[in-house]
Amino acid sequence: MDLKKAISLIAFGFLFVFVNINLSFNGLSINIMPQFIGWILLFLAFVPVGPYMQGRSYMQWIPLVMALVSAGTWYLDAFMPGLENPIVEVLRFIFNIVSAVYWYIMFGILEKIANDTGSTRGPHINVIKVVSLVLYVAISIFTLLVAKVELAFLAILILLLGIALIVLVVIALFTLFGLRKDILRQNEQNLIDQVRENQ
Repeated sequence: MDLKKAISLIAFGFLFVFVNINLSFNGLSINIMPQFIGWILLFLAFVPVGPYMQGRSYMQWIPLVMALVSAGTWYLDAFMPGLENPIVEVLRFIFNIVSAVYWYIMFGILEKIANDTGSTRGPHINVIKVVSLVLYVAISIFTLLVAKVELAFLAILILLLGIALIVLVVIALFTLFGLRKDILRQNEQNLIDQVRENQ
């Protein structure tokens, strides 16, 4: 178990999954922060989290499947833009719902880690867990609806929810890196205590 490494992988995985930066070259738009990199980092975080993942092998295999799917959609978006059909829309919706549930479970695990390591960030992670699930599911549903009914207020609502999600991502990143710092401090204190006991 290496919680410091696990939190780093999860935080950077979170960043890649939720933040998209697109660059355009000669009419070709490429996302330089593809989601599949984030999912690969989350796959790699499974072992360092150690016993907190016990009985949750799906938390290792979901990121692997999501990495493959998101790599495919990244390629299609980059090199075959405009390829939209009802099946692709439904698959994206399912992908987003699975992602939302995965993060809800992951934040629950991170909340337990925070509580067990004496960090004060557990309640913050709990709020992030619930709000991220609500925002992500709402955006997914409204995005699916706006493609069908084309109502202006839905587009505005999606924009506002998207802005709220970006703010939540920033808060979550600060919280995760703060948790990592708390774990480092706890490890240092444990080491000092061991040295004192051995003297």
